[in-house]
Amino acid sequence: MSRLAYLLVFLFSLNGCTTLAFDNVWRAPDVTVPALGRTVVHAQLAGEADRRRAEDLLAQMMMPALDTTPAYTLNAPDDAALKAAAVRQGFGSLLVMKIIASREQTVYRTPPPVFYGPGWGWRAPFGYPYPYDPVVTERIRIVRVEMNLIALADDKLLWSGNTELADSASLDASVRALGDTTLKALVKAGLVP
Repeated sequence: MSRLAYLLVFLFSLNGCTTLAFDNVWRAPDVTVPALGRTVVHAQLAGEADRRRAEDLLAQMMMPALDTTPAYTLNAPDDAALKAAAVRQGFGSLLVMKIIASREQTVYRTPPPVFYGPGWGWRAPFGYPYPYDPVVTERIRIVRVEMNLIALADDKLLWSGNTELADSASLDASVRALGDTTLKALVKAGLVP
């Protein structure tokens, strides 16, 4: 392969392997490009450790375009107290990640390649193919996630989108894919420069 081909493969691989995209996207129709100011990133997850890790990762993913802070640093016990603390500390917007649904799904994986059995005779010196197709299934959890961007000055929803992603064993990989997709969608909607 030539150097150009290697370079193209490398550049396309930088984009990532994620095919995550928002299914439903809504943007407030009367919103011009707002000055969002500093943004609080809040992940509504059940476990405290997972919530803090998700907020840290989302804040890192949004950092090139938004001045973000994880919500756990504000020490607010609930959502109303979080909004009040964010307004009091001069934050302009709130980005909320919320799991709205979850379901189990059976996924069929591709079978292994054809197995070549023992050969005999002049027609099959290396064996003949056995169709080896075991049923390879896996139960995975599909999670529907909603992302909301809220202006804190007037408590107005600026943007909302939801998507489905496979709940993988790695919280980091799922949150990074979601953060990357959210940032691209916010830029496309014109809410982030």
